[in-house]
Amino acid sequence: MRILVLLLCVALSSLSAVAGESDWGFVALVTYGPRTIEGTIFVNQPGPTMGGATADSLGLGKSNSFMYSVGFDYKRWNVMLTSMPTSFDGQGFATIGIDLGDGQVISIDTPITSTIDVDLTLANVMYRLLDGKYGEFSAGVGFGQTDINVLLDPLIGQPVGFDGKTPFGFLAVNYRKPFGKFSLTAAAQGISIAVDDSSMTYTNLNLMGGYMFFEKKWYSEVVVGYRRVGFEFDYDVSGGVTDTDVVLTGPYVGLIFGWK
Repeated sequence: MRILVLLLCVALSSLSAVAGESDWGFVALVTYGPRTIEGTIFVNQPGPTMGGATADSLGLGKSNSFMYSVGFDYKRWNVMLTSMPTSFDGQGFATIGIDLGDGQVISIDTPITSTIDVDLTLANVMYRLLDGKYGEFSAGVGFGQTDINVLLDPLIGQPVGFDGKTPFGFLAVNYRKPFGKFSLTAAAQGISIAVDDSSMTYTNLNLMGGYMFFEKKWYSEVVVGYRRVGFEFDYDVSGGVTDTDVVLTGPYVGLIFGWK
C-alpha cells in the first residue's frame, strides 16, 4: 500500500511536467466490497509439517475489503499496478489433524479460531490493439505475487502460523465499450503451468460497468462490478506435498480518477 501511495505521488509530479502532451495519461482506481473465500487453504502431507484446512472447515465468512490500482498510459501502452489485500476471521476446525513435528498436534475435532490474510499484488503491461466504434481491446502480460498468512489458535494448545509467497507471470486481455457516459468493461488474466512435480494455475475475471460523471482533461467515473480470483498451487517440497486452492469472489463499487 505504501508503494502504491508513493507511485501515486510520483505520477502526479510526472503529469505536471507533461501536462501539455496528450500522449500521456494517468488513472487511479479504488474499489470496496464484500469478498467470499472458498476452497483449500492448505494441505501439507506427508512432510515435516502435516495437516489441512478449508475455508468451510475454518468457518471463514465474508470480508469487506478495498482494492487499489494506479496506472500510466502512453499512446497505446498502459502500465498498471494493483494491490488486493483481504483478511478473513473464523471459528472451525482442521480437516486433517495438524502435526507440527515438534510433538504438538491439533486434532481434527479441536475448535480453532483462525485469521487468514490473502494478499494479491499485480503489475501488468497492456497494448491497445483496437480502438474504434466497436470498443477498445487490449492484450498484455503481467507479473504477480500471492501472500497467504494463516494463524490458527486452537482451544487446546499453542497458536501456530503458516505463511507463503508465490510469484507468477500471467497473460491478460481487456475489452471496454463506451455507451455515451456509460461503459462496460470485461477483463481476464490467467496462466496454468506445470514443471516436474509442481503446478500453478491463476485466473482473474472481472466484469465492470461505469458512469462517467465528470469528463474534461481530468475525469471521474463511478463503477460497479463483480470479480472472481482463483489460484491453485501444488508443490512437492522436501518429500511433502503442499496444496493451496483458493477462490475469492464478490461484487464491488468504486471510483476511477484519471487524466488524459
